Amino acid sequence: ENGPAIEKQLEALKEQNGQMQQLLEGDSDAIVGANLQDRVRRAIADARGSQRSAQMLPPREIGNQVQTGVKVVATVSTSELLDLLNNLETGSPTILLDNVSIRTNVRSSRLGDASNGSTDPELTLGFTAYGFAKREAVDQRGAPDE
Repeated sequence: ENGPAIEKQLEALKEQNGQMQQLLEGDSDAIVGANLQDRVRRAIADARGSQRSAQMLPPREIGNQVQTGVKVVATVSTSELLDLLNNLETGSPTILLDNVSIRTNVRSSRLGDASNGSTDPELTLGFTAYGFAKREAVDQRGAPDE
C-alpha cells in the first residue's frame, strides 16, 4: 500500500548517506526484526520513555532489500518527544516512521501536575517503524541456519 512512497524515501536516503551503514544487519528476517526492535527500544529508553507494546509486521521485499516493520506504542514526556523522533529518523541504522499518532495522557498529566508541579505532560506515542536490510544478507526467510 505504501510501497512507492517508502521506496522513494529509501532511494533518497541512499543518495544522502552511504547505503551500507544505514541498513539493519542480520542473517535472517527474525534477526533483522529483533535488531529493529532493539534500535527502537534503545531510542525510547534514551528519551526516558517507556515502550508499552511492539508488534512485528511481516517482512516485504522492495527491490534488492527487505523492509522490516514494527508497530510501537510508547509513553514519553513532551520535552523528550522531539529528541526521540530525531534519534529514530537520523540515527543509524536509519528508521523510517509512518502512521505517527500522539495523545496527551490527560489523567496522568493532571495527577503529575497536582502532585509535583510538573508542566511536562506525558504523551502516548504510536507509530510504525520501518528498517531495511540487504536482500542478499537475509538468505533464510526467518529460518535459523542448521
